[in-house]
Amino acid sequence: MNVSLRDCTDKIYKYIKDAIIVDDWDKVCRENTDIEFFHKTQGLQKDNTKSITDVLIKNEMSDYDNSQVIMFNPMGMAIFDMAIGKYYFKKSIQNNNFIKL
Repeated sequence: MNVSLRDCTDKIYKYIKDAIIVDDWDKVCRENTDIEFFHKTQGLQKDNTKSITDVLIKNEMSDYDNSQVIMFNPMGMAIFDMAIGKYYFKKSIQNNNFIKL
């Protein structure tokens, strides 16, 4: 999980190009972030990534192999927000109170 604007070099792209998760493409693909860098230099597109919604709601994490390197880029989503979101997500499952898409 990268947590700053620029944690990676272009050398890592070949390892993560098929497994990039973002919280929000429009927020993360801007202002010299790793995602914007890969977008400009490697041709990364929104369709090449999964969103946090894809992973949590649509269970698309199962698309990845267990040995695959996955880059999670939570630009704009604080770890606190993620922890609170997980808490309420688990509560909604326990109470069978969630929307299936």
